[in-house]
Amino acid sequence: MPATASRIGFITQEYRTVTAGPDSTVDTKYGNLARNTDEPLPTFFDSIADAQAICTARHTLLKADRRRFTQQISGESFALGLAYQQTTPTVTVIDTERSANLPAAVVEIAVDFESETSTVTTWG
Repeated sequence: MPATASRIGFITQEYRTVTAGPDSTVDTKYGNLARNTDEPLPTFFDSIADAQAICTARHTLLKADRRRFTQQISGESFALGLAYQQTTPTVTVIDTERSANLPAAVVEIAVDFESETSTVTTWG
C-alpha cells in the first residue's frame, strides 16, 4: 500500500473514536454496570466505518430486552433431535408467570440419560 498523505495522517492519529448513543434506554437499564469508565474501548480496526459498525452492533445488543430461560423437558428426544450443526436452533418461549412470549435462541443443551430429562437454556 503506498504511503499517501491521507494514509500517513490516518496511521499517525493516536485514536479514532466512534460512538453510539447516548441512549437513555441503555442508561436506564444498565447505568454503570456495563462500563464504569468513559475511556474508549481499544480495538484494532483499520477503518472508522468498521469500528462504527461494531459500535452500532454492540449498542443494538445492549438496547434490546433479552432474557434467559432454562427449561427442563421430560425425555431425551427433544434435545437429541435439535439440529445445531448448521444453524442455531430457535424456539418460542411462553411463560405466563414471567409474562414471556418471545422467540429465543437455544444456547445450551444438556441431556441427563439417568433421569431421562433434557435441559435447554434459551436467550431471547
